[in-house]
Amino acid sequence: MIIKRTIFLLQFISFILCQVNTENLRLEETSKVFINQFNISFDYEGSDSEVFDTFFEYRLDYNPKKQNKFFFIANYEQAYEKSSNESTNFINKKGFAHLRNTRKFYKNSDIEFFTQYEFNEFLDITKRTLLGSGIRLPIKIKKMNSYIGIGIMKEIENYNNQIFDTEIYRSTNYFNNKINFNKVVLSNVIYYQFNVNESKDYRILFDNNFEFVLTKNIFLTFELKHRYDNQPNFGQKKKLFTNFFRNRFHFLKNKE
Repeated sequence: MIIKRTIFLLQFISFILCQVNTENLRLEETSKVFINQFNISFDYEGSDSEVFDTFFEYRLDYNPKKQNKFFFIANYEQAYEKSSNESTNFINKKGFAHLRNTRKFYKNSDIEFFTQYEFNEFLDITKRTLLGSGIRLPIKIKKMNSYIGIGIMKEIENYNNQIFDTEIYRSTNYFNNKINFNKVVLSNVIYYQFNVNESKDYRILFDNNFEFVLTKNIFLTFELKHRYDNQPNFGQKKKLFTNFFRNRFHFLKNKE
């Protein structure tokens, strides 16, 4: 039983990474197509108690022009444990939605606009909303697809305990590097975000992503994440680390 609970806790750590890496959500090859994606995963552990984890995700990409791209993504994740002869005890619920528009700005640079909504019961966050914009610039590195981003966003977080509610402006910056092999894609993203009114309030997110192409529309993804928050909210740790697998299915429709 201890082993079962340990496995569950390792799976559960992925819930507490509230910062979402939207750079790895990009599909650079989607010019002039509609793309619908639906991802689903289930985890089950059973003994004297049962642990069940579900994850659902939907994504839509729309590119009316090469210089103008949109994508919307939403997901929902839930884990619960049920003991023998007892009612279901919900452990966590987490939801996320993100909408982004990327437009050509000057030569190879892009300007972006985005908005985001989240909730996370484990972190006692009832609502987290973002609204922001930034510049995305390419970097020429041989055999690599690399970008840097510089932006600003308004962050509003509401908690069950309202004394922790925040409403601040953050500078959000990143470096994104991707290498494509025959059937493997390696990507690394580093985020650096800080409160524009308090430089000691900053976050660093380092995200490694390994994607293996199994078939034309089926992919296996292995992710490694490390997050550091210099001024975490009450009850949270400064450093967090997690890794997990995902399966991904694509349903593509070309726009004529």
